[in-house]
Amino acid sequence: MTFNRQPNDPVQFFARFLQNECKTMKVVDEDRHAALEQGRNRIAHEDRLREVKETAKVKKTEEAKVDDEKKAFFDDLEQSDDLNDKLQSLIEFLQEHTKATGIYIGNLQFPEVPIEDDAMEMDHLNQEAPKVIKFTHASEDHKYIINRTLTED
Repeated sequence: MTFNRQPNDPVQFFARFLQNECKTMKVVDEDRHAALEQGRNRIAHEDRLREVKETAKVKKTEEAKVDDEKKAFFDDLEQSDDLNDKLQSLIEFLQEHTKATGIYIGNLQFPEVPIEDDAMEMDHLNQEAPKVIKFTHASEDHKYIINRTLTED
């Protein structure tokens, strides 16, 4: 190459040639590293897409399971002759699907008072006092509230 060009200063020519070659090699090396990084990023992206698809599939399966449980619960309710028999099941269903810490059901009624043996049918209720809530059903960790009364004060 030096012979073909016949430079005036061969040392200077050769130094420039080496500098150009060095710059060219640096660019080639940077391009190679960029291509490797791009390949790694592509693989990581594909892995992440697979992971997202698997997560979505698991979530969809769980949602289908929850939907099946809900359908079974409501089908059971529709077939029931007395819905009062299903109140405890309702509490368990609500606690599971709302993540509530405690659920309880009560009746709004007049307060109960002690009665004599010869009392009339409704004498055990004080119908002059304001109504209270008497709890009849509760979630497992709130069973202590069953048969207790909640008054206004």
